Amino acid sequence: MRLIRSLNVPDLPLARVVALGNFDGLHRGHAHIFSHAKTLARKLGHTPLVFTFDPHPLKVLRGAGSVRLLQSVPQKLNTLSAWGFEEVVLFPFTHDFSLLTPEQFMRDILLDRLRVAGVVVGTLFNFGHDRKGDAPMLEEFGRAHGFPVIGVPPIRHKGHVISSTWIRKCIEDADLAEAAELLGRPYSIDGKVVEGDRRGSALGFPTANIVASHDVLPPSGVYLTACLLHDTLHPALTNIGYRPTFGSSSQLLIETHLLDFSGDLYARDIELFFLARLRDEARFESATALTRELEADRAAAREFFSRQRLPPLSVCRPLLPETDAEGLTPDRRPRSS
Repeated sequence: MRLIRSLNVPDLPLARVVALGNFDGLHRGHAHIFSHAKTLARKLGHTPLVFTFDPHPLKVLRGAGSVRLLQSVPQKLNTLSAWGFEEVVLFPFTHDFSLLTPEQFMRDILLDRLRVAGVVVGTLFNFGHDRKGDAPMLEEFGRAHGFPVIGVPPIRHKGHVISSTWIRKCIEDADLAEAAELLGRPYSIDGKVVEGDRRGSALGFPTANIVASHDVLPPSGVYLTACLLHDTLHPALTNIGYRPTFGSSSQLLIETHLLDFSGDLYARDIELFFLARLRDEARFESATALTRELEADRAAAREFFSRQRLPPLSVCRPLLPETDAEGLTPDRRPRSS
């Protein structure tokens, strides 16, 4: 994948079909937009390109704590790569950039700099100063300058629009099944394994520890997870919390025990896919009592994975669903009576 962080590079990709948006979480609604972008690109004989922003616009306009992101940038790029995109513009959103009017953005960025062959956006997307730009404005601009613009309506689930806000609530309520349904895959976090105090190893439960830098996490507790390491998924138990048995840590800890795995994971990059919640975090009277509970957790995890099996990588990193020429996903095509 080619990652572009500036439009001033000499070999800037031109004449692309651009999927434009913030795309936090890359959920099923976003996948629908990307499917349309790839379909339009095939139809026109051009390459699809994703144009998104870093940092998220709301972090600049309203402050760092105003929006809690569902994915890290590496996760977003990995998902886009799995969905078949080879070019991504990760545009630096600044206060000065936020002052561009919709007309300036369309003319200066889309037309003059990128010379777009087509644009695909969600119908709920807004852009430009004061969010005055929208899909109808883009469509009118495209007609005036000879390129197609497709506004893709949102996807609904149980009668409600799938949104990043809904998914955040599901995760923070530990409703992992609903979050996975909205995302199209299990919710995950990523990070580099850091040095711990090896307390888990002393108890017979060595753990891989990652720093809790993600904006959105499930509540404290013990979870059944799939740990992705070098393109291989491993069954795992993950604890999120403050280790109250040993005097609560001031820092939220994420500790993962891989079942039937031996090896040093220090400094490795891992991704944890959350499958189910096992129990709340608890304080135990002694290390012996904690060890008994951890053994029960491990037994429950083995029973879970023997019953449900570890999901294949294709479930955790699914391909992009196809869209037919009429803009309908295959399972929604009208059938003849």
